[in-house]
Amino acid sequence: MAPRLTRPGLALVGDCGHLVHPMAAQGMNSAVADADRLAAVLRECGDLTDASVDRALLAYGRARHADLVHVGRISHNAARMVTDLSWTGRLLGRRALRCTGANDRIRYTVMYNMAGLGTHPLTLLDRLHQIGLLPDPRARQEPAWARHT
Repeated sequence: MAPRLTRPGLALVGDCGHLVHPMAAQGMNSAVADADRLAAVLRECGDLTDASVDRALLAYGRARHADLVHVGRISHNAARMVTDLSWTGRLLGRRALRCTGANDRIRYTVMYNMAGLGTHPLTLLDRLHQIGLLPDPRARQEPAWARHT
């Protein structure tokens, strides 16, 4: 990832500013999210003076950089989960995939995060549900945060 996604009068969008982990295949999603965020901050800046555009670009750069770091971390962890060669890694990875797939709430959150649409971290309790150590009474529900967006 580029250390900065903006300079005065310039914004890096898509692959020119960052790449995503190939395992997640989220390059197009990230580029679309970049363009959406850039359009939103430019729309909010009102007049298109040099100073207001530069402030909007800084806001874009800060927000997208944080989102892209998060997507990169999730993608890397997902890749490790399915490629770990240790017996504990294979056991936990397979179990987590199976339990995540069977839990609508956690699956929705993981897909949302991996798609780069936002950041909704899983709690410790979610992680225990994700590997099947505790049953999840909300497994068939949409995540609470999704009902408000």
